[in-house]
Amino acid sequence: MRAFLRWLPVAAVAILFCAPLFVGLGLNDQENDEAIYSYAAQSLVETGDWLNPRLAPSADAVFLEKPPLKFWIVALPIRLGLLPDNDFGLRVWDAVFGAAAFLYVFAIGRRMAGWFCGVAAALILYSFDSLIFTHGLRGNNMEAPLVLAYAGAAYHFLRWVEAQTPGASRTHALVVGLYFLLGFMTKFVASFFLPMILLGSILELTAVRAKAVREWRAWGLSALVVAALAAPWFVYQMSRPDSGLWAIMLGEHVYERFSGWLDPAHLRPWWFYFADVLEQMRAAGAWWLVILGGLLIHARVIRERWAEGTVALYWFWLPFALMSLGNSKLRHYTYPFLPPLALAGGYLAARAAETAVAIAAGRTPGWLDHVFRAPGIDRPVRWMRSAAERVEQRWPYWPPTVTRVARAVMLGAAAVSLGLAALALVFPHRLRVGGTVLARDPSVWKPGLAALGLGLLAGRGELVARIAVPLLLLTLLPLGPYRATLARLNASSHPLQSASACIQSVQGSERAAGRRVAGVEAYLPADSYQHSYFFYFRRLGLSWRTELSDDQLLRMLDTPGEQRPVLLPLRRFAAVREAHDALGATRPLLQLEDVVLLLPGPYARCGM
Repeated sequence: MRAFLRWLPVAAVAILFCAPLFVGLGLNDQENDEAIYSYAAQSLVETGDWLNPRLAPSADAVFLEKPPLKFWIVALPIRLGLLPDNDFGLRVWDAVFGAAAFLYVFAIGRRMAGWFCGVAAALILYSFDSLIFTHGLRGNNMEAPLVLAYAGAAYHFLRWVEAQTPGASRTHALVVGLYFLLGFMTKFVASFFLPMILLGSILELTAVRAKAVREWRAWGLSALVVAALAAPWFVYQMSRPDSGLWAIMLGEHVYERFSGWLDPAHLRPWWFYFADVLEQMRAAGAWWLVILGGLLIHARVIRERWAEGTVALYWFWLPFALMSLGNSKLRHYTYPFLPPLALAGGYLAARAAETAVAIAAGRTPGWLDHVFRAPGIDRPVRWMRSAAERVEQRWPYWPPTVTRVARAVMLGAAAVSLGLAALALVFPHRLRVGGTVLARDPSVWKPGLAALGLGLLAGRGELVARIAVPLLLLTLLPLGPYRATLARLNASSHPLQSASACIQSVQGSERAAGRRVAGVEAYLPADSYQHSYFFYFRRLGLSWRTELSDDQLLRMLDTPGEQRPVLLPLRRFAAVREAHDALGATRPLLQLEDVVLLLPGPYARCGM
């Protein structure tokens, strides 16, 4: 029974936070960066050249911005036929990484202040809308494995801190190294904060510092394993003539990005990350939870050199401070460092629950024992203890059988009240059975407080409080953003997927009829985002044009045998349509930002 209760919150996290990440993975078109990474993974499957993923929109250029581990992970099951070569198959690993990261955040929270801290932290982390939907945990980007690398390494580092045997120490040190390898071989420099966080925690904690000195061999072995696994690809790329590995990886995508010259649109002031994350928390209504919880963690770390809190503080402050020194800033750079904010909010919620349960049981909260010693502060505890004693003194006046029955009835009524409170959390507007509305706008607090009173009268105040108090406190957590996230999972927007599938079908029909089939022509300016179009249309005979006259365009649209889909900038399409009335009859299938897709002849059936 004890083991079941221990795993019950884990199952709840898996169902409520991990499983939804897999819903609707293929319902939306890939964004620009995601399309770059997806093409790199597909190129491994198509060419068999596993050491040289290709860089979109080229069939020859090698992708050297980041190491290829993520591409290998995505491509291998597709190559083996275990996953489909489509948007779902390309994204499913990110959902796996994200789900594992949520489980690790829960596990760290449980270490900090019990299961409710872990659940509350996972809920707060879900309130960061961008983390789920924008360059986040459900797209084939680099953020999901990086978030997992930090969360997994932090958890196993804490397990190493408490390990009592050399074997356990070596195991956890090795796992920390492997998680660093995952981050390093996925996003390279973005993983460098991880050893800084762990080293800062080691230097901060005297006992941990002494343990690290004693067990340096375990960390040395972990470092050797990481180096042995990471080095071969770098050695291979450096041996290629004119590969330009370091000029691209460090020069263009680290130094220039850090200094702000790679993309001027990314230039932000030093305080951007702090203001942005505060705005996200304000939008979710979780800012006060995180700030107050952070203050509690700071106070405990100062008071008692607490390992979990120390790691959480370094996990947030060190990356945010160092990243703020650079000029180029993007929101998704902060994703690996959001879990400690969620843990801070979860810690506050768990301590509040612990305090309420202790007061309901008529005892002093352990973590506030030094505070409750002050005169008058312990009045709520003394009042509850006195109330419980008065209830216990009255029960002997009743016959034993009546007492047992009455207590059982009250405990059953408390259970029903708890059930109603839980239902009110799930269905916040109304409870309905069939066509009958049982309650409109049900309140969690009414049945929750009723359950607490009934539990006290039944002599089981602490037992009922352990369930009722977390239910009541959940109403203060960002449940609204969580429900909004679930509602968006099945939202679909896939014009590029639909266009690609339809054009492919038309091309197949034309070939079957013995007619000549031309590919998709793309005339897009060099400064436009082209990678999504390249990804979805490259298998349809896509060709890029830097010049396209009006006569060439009209021939592609009006001449039988020459007709083909054409991608044009919207401004060019408008200018040509104004100059040539015949173009007005052509229906665009796509109008995404500043691009349209023209569909002449047999392709007109793909129009929307």
